[in-house]
Amino acid sequence: MKLERAERRMEVMMGGRLAAAGSDPTPEWVSIKNISGHGARVISSRHWSVQQPVLLAETVGEQHLDAVVVYCQRLAGDRFAVGLKFTSVAGAHESLSASRPSAQLATHSADAA
Repeated sequence: MKLERAERRMEVMMGGRLAAAGSDPTPEWVSIKNISGHGARVISSRHWSVQQPVLLAETVGEQHLDAVVVYCQRLAGDRFAVGLKFTSVAGAHESLSASRPSAQLATHSADAA
């Protein structure tokens, strides 16, 4: 039996920054693959620990979303798929994409893989 998400995720092709929450977070550049009001899937070059508090932000600006890592799956080529659950904002995907012109985002509604 296949489990389905309660809400649809918006597939996106945009860069972002992911950093451990803390006194001196050093961000890593990531690819944001899909996003919803509850969480996101990003592609990272490092392993992240489950339940680790993190900050997700666009590539420019200071706006960020608080999140927690819910999974970290190894992919080919020393990359990791990281599942994030937002802890700060409902409707978070609008927060990250609000400052970007729609022409810069390649988006369409789809179920998360």
